[in-house]
Amino acid sequence: MFIIAPAISAACAVIGLYLSYYLDTASGGMVVLAQGAVFALVYLFSPRHGLIGTRVLSSRRRRALAAAQ
Repeated sequence: MFIIAPAISAACAVIGLYLSYYLDTASGGMVVLAQGAVFALVYLFSPRHGLIGTRVLSSRRRRALAAAQ
């Protein structure tokens, strides 16, 4: 976690700066939007705690319980 978090943050900073240059917008806002987009992706697709990951996991559990009965 101590390696992944700063790496993602640095990548978002670079992506935000490039986007702000090419779109001619404020750099701080684009960095924040890039980090918000990464957060939304992680929030949705996290295997154990994400919205989509928990639905897939719970549907697998329901099928496994139904098959066991």
